[in-house]
Amino acid sequence: MAPIASIDVHNFNKEVCFAVERVKQNGELKAKNYNYLILLSLENLCDMSTVDEYKRLATLQPFTLLCFIGHDGHSLHIVCPFTVSDSNPSETALLNAFRKLHFIYSSQLGTPLAEHEPTFETSCKASYDPETFYNPSANALTVPSEPEATPEFRPMQESISDYNYPEEIPGLKSAQ
Repeated sequence: MAPIASIDVHNFNKEVCFAVERVKQNGELKAKNYNYLILLSLENLCDMSTVDEYKRLATLQPFTLLCFIGHDGHSLHIVCPFTVSDSNPSETALLNAFRKLHFIYSSQLGTPLAEHEPTFETSCKASYDPETFYNPSANALTVPSEPEATPEFRPMQESISDYNYPEEIPGLKSAQ
């Protein structure tokens, strides 16, 4: 008996959009349902152990619905649910959710995420991660539909070369 459908898990040319479900009407794609999901990404990670560590940290966050390794093996995708206080699925609400979640995850993971501000067309390439994390009870972040200010993540990195040793270390005197 022949298989009903053949699925090529190595075809990474397909795109997955999490924000909206579309249908084709009169030859055009139209929004059918808004899914209230945000896609966050960590890109250009150096190796699989780094990807795995960030994946582990992302799965600890209460907003993580899905977390999976990107098609290139050097990225991580995190999908988070959100709700809108007045139930209006606008681009502004999508942007508010993205900015807040971007700040939260950048802070919790200790590294800046990709800055691809979302639209209802934002997608990522399909990938195959046999250990995809899925949490159907993930918390949804509530955001307003009007513009709101969100803090920007800034990593705290100090360069040792910025210090004027030994003069700035109390109690330490240079031997001259």
